[in-house]
Amino acid sequence: MERADVVVIGAGLIGSSIAWRLAQAGRQVVLLDREEPGAEASSAGAGLLQPEAGREARSETLGLWLESLAMYDGFTREVREATGAGFEYRVTGRLVTAFDEAQEAALRTRSRAQADAGIPFEWLSGDDVRRMEPSITPDVRAALYFPQHGLVDNRRLVIALAQAAARAGADVRAYEPATSVATSGGRVDGVETPNGRISADAVVIAAGCWSGFLPPGPHGESGNQGVGDATRSDRFVGPAKGEIIALEARPRPIERVISTDGASISARGDGRIVVGATVIPGTFHKEITADGVARMLAAAVRAVPSLGGARFVEAWTGLRPKSLDDQPIVGADRVAGLFWATGHFKMGILSTPATAEVVSDLVEGRTPRLPITSMSPLRFER
Repeated sequence: MERADVVVIGAGLIGSSIAWRLAQAGRQVVLLDREEPGAEASSAGAGLLQPEAGREARSETLGLWLESLAMYDGFTREVREATGAGFEYRVTGRLVTAFDEAQEAALRTRSRAQADAGIPFEWLSGDDVRRMEPSITPDVRAALYFPQHGLVDNRRLVIALAQAAARAGADVRAYEPATSVATSGGRVDGVETPNGRISADAVVIAAGCWSGFLPPGPHGESGNQGVGDATRSDRFVGPAKGEIIALEARPRPIERVISTDGASISARGDGRIVVGATVIPGTFHKEITADGVARMLAAAVRAVPSLGGARFVEAWTGLRPKSLDDQPIVGADRVAGLFWATGHFKMGILSTPATAEVVSDLVEGRTPRLPITSMSPLRFER
């Protein structure tokens, strides 16, 4: 029987980062993926790094986001040094805009949440916004400006992270899905795959919206069942489809990320303008809809009118992992040696560096320096 110290299920940004950290620590790691590494949500997202209070986050989740953003500069530098890969990462700043009186009132409420959380931001008048971004619509009344927000080329980053894990010694396997987590006597025994069992002392489930299909079994003694058992809420994590489009405009009309009602708009170094994203929960179907594309185009052109003349480049979809309460699922299971790192919803790209650190600490038996109690998979017990 094949043997490893740790099996990580899911070679997206988070799974690859965890495998990389554990391999760097000298662990024998197998990293499994049902397709090519990073082919799902990790490569499909818009790559925006924008932690904000008053969204889906509880306090510990917001803390994870903020710590992860603070880590991103060093994290991306380390990935480049480990692999020689080139990918875009920029602190651009982000404008959250208001175009009418109701949106401006909502923005005032939103600003108070940032102030209470200690997140740096500025309140800008419409004139301030137009001086900062001359291409923005004259209709803008006000905006919140987040100077620390930015973006990363997630498509290239996820490929580089799988390479970094492999160079550190991890065995990275494409097209080898995990079918279940094997347990014995209340602890992990390994992972079943179509090619047989991989015996392991620890298993990390980072399989995105497919994570809920990986219940441990057979179970050990009573009281030690895993998340997939009937004592837990069924399908505690599932898909939320997102549609994204890319336009091309040179010279690029904006420098900062612009968040408006119905879209986020970001200019990339390669000339693309990425506009995203819709949120359609509960489906694994990845069709691109005319309605979704039309709504994103309308929102983008309303915010930046010159985009009406931009060239349409492409559209794509991805499946975000959405938990039942919209909070990440990060922590240890009741089954000893089983750990979860999924359910990051729209913030998985942002959350990658800090989640990798937290989960590698847990696997190594260390207490994470970030509090994650509210993210525990055990909260879904009935």
